[in-house]
Amino acid sequence: MKLLSQSFIALALDPIHIGDGLYRRDYDETRVSRKRGIARDVDGLPIIPVSSLKGCVRSLISADYGVAGCDGKGWNCPQPHRCASCAIFGYANYHSTGSSSSLVRFSSATLVAVPIRTPTGVVLVSSGTRLAGAGIAPKDCLRHGGWECTDSVKPSELEFVCGLVSRFEEPPSCFRGSIEGVLWDFHPDLRDATNKLISLDEASFQSLAKQASGRSSSVAIGGGSEIPKPGALFETEYILRSSILAFEVSYFDPEFRGIPEFGSTKSAEYPSLSADLGSMAAIVGHGLRKLEDHGIGGRKGRGYGRLRVLSTAPEAGIASPCINSAKVNGVSRVADKVMISYESKDRVVARRLAADMQNRRFDVWLDEHEIHIGDNVLGEVNRALDQCDFMVVLLSETSLKSRWVEHEINVIQTREIRSASRILLPVLVRSQQPLALPAALSSRRSADLSRYNEALESIIRAIHFHRGRRSDVRSLADTHEFRNF
Repeated sequence: MKLLSQSFIALALDPIHIGDGLYRRDYDETRVSRKRGIARDVDGLPIIPVSSLKGCVRSLISADYGVAGCDGKGWNCPQPHRCASCAIFGYANYHSTGSSSSLVRFSSATLVAVPIRTPTGVVLVSSGTRLAGAGIAPKDCLRHGGWECTDSVKPSELEFVCGLVSRFEEPPSCFRGSIEGVLWDFHPDLRDATNKLISLDEASFQSLAKQASGRSSSVAIGGGSEIPKPGALFETEYILRSSILAFEVSYFDPEFRGIPEFGSTKSAEYPSLSADLGSMAAIVGHGLRKLEDHGIGGRKGRGYGRLRVLSTAPEAGIASPCINSAKVNGVSRVADKVMISYESKDRVVARRLAADMQNRRFDVWLDEHEIHIGDNVLGEVNRALDQCDFMVVLLSETSLKSRWVEHEINVIQTREIRSASRILLPVLVRSQQPLALPAALSSRRSADLSRYNEALESIIRAIHFHRGRRSDVRSLADTHEFRNF
């Protein structure tokens, strides 16, 4: 059975309140107040529970993709039908005793980084473990057990954070400027948010559980009275605005349930959709994007709840769906097959690029998704080299020393000579220091991932250009902007 797993990071645009279901009464001489806490993980840090995240996304999806009057459960689900809401999230129908379990699995959204207000400004605090686990930073770029920070963090701000961590009386050794550059050019929203970032060891980060949430008070006053009754004073906890969270979503192939397509929906804008992993991911992604406008959790009428969800790369070892075709201007065509060549230390970047290109309807070959236990590694790589339409090679100090990458470049260059076409697309992973490129690559224009979004668009435009160029090379002007790519 095919399985797709996606990792997401999310930026809290507002305070977010997901209650823990408990009311705590505080008594003193003058008042009785009730505290509404937030859900927390075993480490004491706030989370968005999986039930809240999945339930909210389903509700938002049902508004566009569900059958009218159907909430997917109980007496209100007019089965039988195959609307996207019921097929993906499952349903129970007590009229016919029919039911179907969910084809999508969510994890809880856990904190990756929290904003801490210091006397001189706000800094974002995280841990190397969480940054790497969320796919924001490569694991080998973080010094385990140590502290790191960006150059813009002031010494006084570092000392203030240290004062909040009970494990230290003075700041430990902190590597300054070691997490700058390409690591944080992940998304425009994160590039701004991580301008002042301090990465702690995991134990120190967990000790900041109290600073990871905020509190606000409000009073419920009944009509006809200006005096609050006992118990009318509420204190509500919330996840801080500008916090960064991470969660995962896994999809199971609808073919396993014999579902050929998702049925017609209530909106003419959303016709019947083919039931495959790519369609499921697109539908769930539609619901996740709505969280930015509709919000999640309680107190949304008071400005709480908006969450901006950003996609990251598929998890390692889980096969991504192969998108065999796409439509351009209403005409079906076979998707371009793009192989990504990289060295293992650049794996995080390769995964992210693969995920983004799959979302843009390319058929991407990445070794960890395509080579399985028992396969002949060299044979599978050579087959991919022979069948790919383009190969994106990630160039870094380590990849230029890799024999595998060297072999893949040589094979593709031989194909280029024989076919008189461009196949190899060089991409710089780390450009802080000039790379000593081999002569065969130094004369080519390359994309630079230090500006990731621009680089991605350049790669896609180059593929479109070179594909068109193959149909009639002589008809194209030699002065095109990608002639040297």
